[in-house]
Amino acid sequence: MADKPIKVALLAPILTPYRIPVYQELGKWCDLRIFIGKPEPNRPTWHNLVPANARFSVKSSSGFLYRLKRSKGGKEFETRYIQIQPGYLLDLIRVRPHAIISVELGFRTLIALTFGTLTGAPVWIWFGGTIRSEGDIGRIKTGIRRFIARWAKHWISMGLSSTDYLVTLGVKPESVAQIQNCVDFDLFPKGTAPAVPGLKRPVLLFNGQMIARKGGLEFLQAVHRAQARGLEFSTLMVGGGSDEAQLRAFAEENNLQDVHWYPFQKPNAMAGFYASADVFVFPTLEDVWGLTPNEAILIGTPVLCSVHAGCCPEIIPAPEARFDPENPEDFDHALDRAVRGEIPPIDPSILKTPLQNAEIIWSDFQKHVRALRNK
Repeated sequence: MADKPIKVALLAPILTPYRIPVYQELGKWCDLRIFIGKPEPNRPTWHNLVPANARFSVKSSSGFLYRLKRSKGGKEFETRYIQIQPGYLLDLIRVRPHAIISVELGFRTLIALTFGTLTGAPVWIWFGGTIRSEGDIGRIKTGIRRFIARWAKHWISMGLSSTDYLVTLGVKPESVAQIQNCVDFDLFPKGTAPAVPGLKRPVLLFNGQMIARKGGLEFLQAVHRAQARGLEFSTLMVGGGSDEAQLRAFAEENNLQDVHWYPFQKPNAMAGFYASADVFVFPTLEDVWGLTPNEAILIGTPVLCSVHAGCCPEIIPAPEARFDPENPEDFDHALDRAVRGEIPPIDPSILKTPLQNAEIIWSDFQKHVRALRNK
């Protein structure tokens, strides 16, 4: 008789499009059931994401969504959403999974660990965060995380930067299955036609949320200084957010030349914008990974990447392609290199595919598969 598939419950705040390809691969090997919270308003394009051929199921668990404004230096840095879903516990009791994956280090993970301890189901914690992004969470939250780190036995980290942070909490490196944050490779094929042809060359591209954390203002300030030095180029600004009006006002007040604005694009449309650019500039002040560099790399567009992106040490190998957006002099030198065509393209093989990431996770599961199937 064939073994019954392992039931895996995955608890996450929301369904994120970039993880769906990994879920699809995992769903080939197990009965994957995903439980999520409420939609978050800062993700306007993240809806109706479950594919028609999904190898997993999705259910919303009952709970609450809280909005939290985060500030740095006395200014609003970003808006975060806190999900408190007591319904996760009821769903776990109903499903009785053989194993659990819990995303992030908070309420849902405490529920997962409690249920796992009582039932014997092993729990993997899937975490993305860097020493920089988690540096201001406070003593109480850090203490809770250290407690979780002593309790949990299995971890999935979203890259080298996330593993480094987990180690600071006391997590043993050998207990971590390290993957990369990834995108659907099929959505960003080389040879994509430019969406915005005929721009003055070279073209520098910004793509993302227009909020303080993403460094859009620092980018336009660097563009202003570069144009004052006599450099000529075009700038593509793609996205939107609470700071968009401020960014547009800065560009107008400083008479920035050849700046072109476009709203948020879905991934299949965004590929053409990367193909329109000579360099993609990622000036984030803080990102646990940052997927837009992945997208640009797949298209073949060179990436100029902030050192504050979690992906930087792992997928941006050239020192000349890295810069500190909070250091105007460093940013200026980097932008000069970009305009002169001195940012090298990156071999896409540096990126892990969704299948490779799923295989890393499943390999860690395989260490326990016999015991799980006997339950």
